This record gives sequence, structure tokens and C-alpha cells, in this order.
Amino acid sequence: MKLFAVRYNHRMRRVFVGIPLSDELRMIISSWRRPYERLPVRWIDERNLHVTLVPPWYEGNIEGARMKLERLRGALSPFDISFKTVSWGPDPRRPRLIWATGPTPKELRELKQCVDALYPEHAEVGRPLTLHATLARFREEEGRSMSRPFTPLPHGWNMTVQSVVLYESKLLRGGAEYEILGEVRL
Repeated sequence: MKLFAVRYNHRMRRVFVGIPLSDELRMIISSWRRPYERLPVRWIDERNLHVTLVPPWYEGNIEGARMKLERLRGALSPFDISFKTVSWGPDPRRPRLIWATGPTPKELRELKQCVDALYPEHAEVGRPLTLHATLARFREEEGRSMSRPFTPLPHGWNMTVQSVVLYESKLLRGGAEYEILGEVRL
């Protein structure tokens, strides 16, 4: 019985649905973080920066998950998002990450509803949607020693959401690495 469980889990892949940040925004974030690189945090690799729509789950039917995502094709149009601040999060009193946040536009809420309808068993019911991109992670105890404020974003970090992606999240010693399994252009 135990052998079956191991085989079953071996075929499962950790996946999630998200919005990739634009190349331009990734370059801006890379430049922004240079003065903070000595902080005791694990910076998210620029290639992995994204906005999560559906948090990670273990999936055995990758093709089925991809096909669900395809249903978004033509359902929505591209829209703009803007990150206005960088701060400790998600709870500034007990931080465990550095994130960029901004106002949540109605188009993002609509996209989230569509994606949740495609993957209802993985939707975060009752949790308010907050536009954010995680820039770095750290252990809570490390956060207590970091009190340096971040450079304000006078004009925000802006981009147009043009696609939604099904990612595979590979957990590695130095942090997660993401691979695109499927992408739908809006």
C-alpha cells in the first residue's frame, strides 16, 4: 500500500496559475533591488517573478490542467496593473517576504474569477485578492533584524497583463524554480 502512494506522488507535479511579469518590469525590479542585495533574504530570480492567481497544488493530469487554461483564450482582453509600493509582507508586524503591491483593478478580479471557475478545487475561497508580486522570502526570525525602509516608487511599476500561465514549481534547496507548462494570451 505504501509503495502505491509513493508511485502515485511521483507522477504528481506541483503547479500553479499566474501572470508573468513583463520583461521590462523584471529589469526595473532588478535595478531597484541592487541597494538591498545584502539583506539576509532569498531574492526571487527575475525569471520567476509573477502574480499568483491560483496557489500551488499537486497535479497528476498536466494535459487536463493545460486544457482548462485554454478556455481563457479570447475570454478577456489585456489590461494594466500597477505596483505602487514595496514593503514587508504579508503582515508587516511578522513579515516573511518582501513584496510589491498595488491597487487591484476590476479586470484582475474578473480574471481571478474566471481562473477560479476553471480550477474550483484549488481556488482560495473567502480570501481577498491583493495585487502583489513576491520579490524575496525569508524566515520570520530574520525579518526582526531588518528595519530598513524601501525606496518609494514615485510612479509605480506598471505593465499590461497579456497572458496567463500554468507553471510547474520545482522546489530546490536555493528556492523554487518555475517552468512554463502552458500559456494563454489574452
